[in-house]
Amino acid sequence: IWCDNLPVSDGTSCSCPMETMVLGWMPRAGFLLLPLLLCFGPETAGSINPAALRVIVSYVDSFRPDNNGQYAVAVSLPQAACNLLDEQQLRRYLSEAEMKEMKAKLNSKELFEGQNVAAARPKFQKKNPTLHSEFLLLSPDQNGVSPVSRLLDKTRGQETCPETHVPGKECGNNCYKKWSPGQHCGWNSCLIFFTKNSPCLGTCLNASSCFYIRDLMDGVFGAINNNFRALAFQQVYPPDMAQKRKALWEAWQTIQNAPMYKCDNNGCASCEEKNLSRNPCLVGVPE
Repeated sequence: IWCDNLPVSDGTSCSCPMETMVLGWMPRAGFLLLPLLLCFGPETAGSINPAALRVIVSYVDSFRPDNNGQYAVAVSLPQAACNLLDEQQLRRYLSEAEMKEMKAKLNSKELFEGQNVAAARPKFQKKNPTLHSEFLLLSPDQNGVSPVSRLLDKTRGQETCPETHVPGKECGNNCYKKWSPGQHCGWNSCLIFFTKNSPCLGTCLNASSCFYIRDLMDGVFGAINNNFRALAFQQVYPPDMAQKRKALWEAWQTIQNAPMYKCDNNGCASCEEKNLSRNPCLVGVPE
């Protein structure tokens, strides 16, 4: 794994302790590189149905770990399943058996990789920084494959397609090939990434952190049809509640390909509102 002197967006570099080199980047020479891919910027037309998103998130969260702590879940479904408004219909794709297995793995602090779901809790380390749950799901292993990319490969319905590997830096933000009609090996599913707490400013969205996830997340979400993708959270990460609204919202906006939603007992609300005093995702955050 390549982590030492990891380049970051401001041109500087960071070094990670040797003990943390279990997940992360590989040396460029170690990649099974995909062909040079076109990179896609954020799309504005179309979005997921918030009512259907609420059904998915509520169902998944009913199998949260017992301590009610931080966890993150990636859910990959057929596109039609992301329009369902009935939980019983959703269970055809997310079986109770798979969800109970997820809960058991999370309770034992293990990474879970199922047929339609991948989930993780933070990995606390005595001498090294905590590996956040979002990072554990998005970070590629020594073969250049992450739990999320492996999940999307399993649910694309094509058994003859090669395993998808993290693209080279030539593509910019780790852009995977976007699915389109006739491109049968692309990711043609609906992707919901749910995290109890919003991605934190100190690590997840900190460009100088070795555990920065923006590019990893943008790459994955950029490969999914914009009508069938969402990054949902239940609450603002508690330490970030001390931030000003503008700083927090602008940090969230750096994740360009992942439309953000706050999903709680009131339903799922988009975080795109530019009038920050009316943005439902920033309620309780200082002006």
